Amino acid sequence: MNYLDLAEKNLSNNFTGKGEKKMSTIAATANMFKVDIANTGTTAVNVAIIPGHYPTLQVLGVDPAVLVSNSVSELVNAGQNVQAVLSSEPTTLTGGGTLTCSASDPAYTIESFLNYIKTNPMAVGQMRIRANTGNVSVFNNKFKFQKTNPFNQPEQIPINISKFFSTMQYQDGMIDIPMAETGLILDDSLLMIVTIPGNTSMGIDFTFLN
Repeated sequence: MNYLDLAEKNLSNNFTGKGEKKMSTIAATANMFKVDIANTGTTAVNVAIIPGHYPTLQVLGVDPAVLVSNSVSELVNAGQNVQAVLSSEPTTLTGGGTLTCSASDPAYTIESFLNYIKTNPMAVGQMRIRANTGNVSVFNNKFKFQKTNPFNQPEQIPINISKFFSTMQYQDGMIDIPMAETGLILDDSLLMIVTIPGNTSMGIDFTFLN
C-alpha cells in the first residue's frame, strides 16, 4: 500500500490526546515552510502547490527575455485541471484578478523550496490551513494528491479539509491536518492541488519530520 492509500485510509478528525501531543511536539521541533496564496479574482482557482514532475518554467518577452516559473502548460496538456502553480511570479487569471503567492520568510523562496524537494524528499508531519482573510470557505475545499509519471495518470486521492474541523481551530481561523501516520512525502513525483476561492487569501504551513 503506497502512502496515498494510507493517507486516504488513516486521515480523520478523531483527534486523541496522544495525537495532539505528538503534533505539538512535531510543530515545536521540526522544519517548517509557510506560504500564503491570495486570489483577487471573483472565481475559484485550482492551484498546483506541488507540481509533480511537470515543468513550470517559461520564457516571457524577447528583449529582455525573462524566465519565470508559473506556467501550467505541461499540466494542462496532461489533462490536469489547474489554472495556476505555486510561484513567486504573479499569475494573471482568466476573467480578471491575480493569484499571488509568497513565502513567509523572504530568505527562503518558493522556488528554492520546490527545487530542494526534487532531490531531498520531505516527510510531512502536519499541514496547517489558515483562512487569512477570515473567509472560512477555504475549509470547504479539498486537497488532491497524485503520484505522477510521464506514462499514465494514476487516480487522484482527495482529502476534505473540513474533516479536520474542530470548534477551537475554526474560531482561530485555522485547521491542523495530522499527516505523520500517512507517510506523505513531498518530492518531484507528487502532484498536490488545492482550490482557492475568489477574493480569498489562504495560508498553508508544512511541518516536516526530517
